[in-house]
This record gives sequence, structure tokens and C-alpha cells, in this order.
Amino acid sequence: MDTIRQTGKTVFGSVFFATTIIAITDEFVVEDNFVVNTDKKARVKIAHLEKDFMLCFGKKVETRLFRSIIFGRKLIKNTANNLIIKELGGNEAVETTLDEIYAMMGGERGGALDGTWPNIFFVKDINHNLRVVSLRWDVVGWRVCTYSLERNFEWPRRTCVFYREF
Repeated sequence: MDTIRQTGKTVFGSVFFATTIIAITDEFVVEDNFVVNTDKKARVKIAHLEKDFMLCFGKKVETRLFRSIIFGRKLIKNTANNLIIKELGGNEAVETTLDEIYAMMGGERGGALDGTWPNIFFVKDINHNLRVVSLRWDVVGWRVCTYSLERNFEWPRRTCVFYREF
């Protein structure tokens, strides 16, 4: 992480977002919360859940963190997953939870999340493999997708990358 910053080859702009998320219950059941629902009364408007998302995360139950702080930064150039993870300090440094993501998706167009460009997070699936979770606003709700890190996808400039600092 420090080597990339010292050489001036950072892929990020400055931190544009930070929020504290406080848990209300002890556990977060993914399949109970990540459901397609664009009704006006929906707490979180989800227009599309990719099939792989439910296969990889649907049966997951997360133990909620009492409190966490999530930071967001925009990419200043097209960047692949491996370089994003490396610059932020490795797999453990980038890991977030679906509970944290869900908390940030609330409100119209998700409030803190960017509705125009992809919002990406790194989350462990039911097999404990770190994967990318991507959110993008789609007229009436969020499109939720996931990708394996083996598919070293290159995210476009302006993608919002979210991570937790311990």
C-alpha cells in the first residue's frame, strides 16, 4: 500500500465519504433482506439480484458488528481488482459485510452511494472466498451483482470503492 502511494501511482482520489454503521440486532440474514422489491415503502429498493449473488450469499448469516466505519473513494483511472485490493492493504483490509452494504443502500438512490457509477465492495461468500459485490442504480432500484476475484475485472474511472477501517 505505502509503495504505491510513495511512487505517486495511486488509483484513488481522496476519501469522499465516511459513515458509521451501528448494529440493531445480533445477526443479518442475507436472504431475508436482499430481496427484489421496488415498492415505495421498501426500506431498500432492489430492482435486480444477479443469480450468482444469491448462490454465493443467499444462505449467509452474518454476525453483526456493533459499530463499523465505512470509507469510500473514487477511482481516478480504470483499475483492476487486484490493484485496488493491494493499494488498500490486502484482503483483510478491504473486507466489508453485506449487512454494512445493506445499511448504506437505504433511502432514495442509496443516499451515500453513487447512482451513476458502480459502487464496489469486497465481501466473503458462504465458502469464505472474497468476492466483489457491485451495486448500480437502475431507474427504480439497485442492481446487485457479484464477481469472483479470479476474474480480475477492470473497473472504470469514477467507480466508488468502499472499505472498512479497523
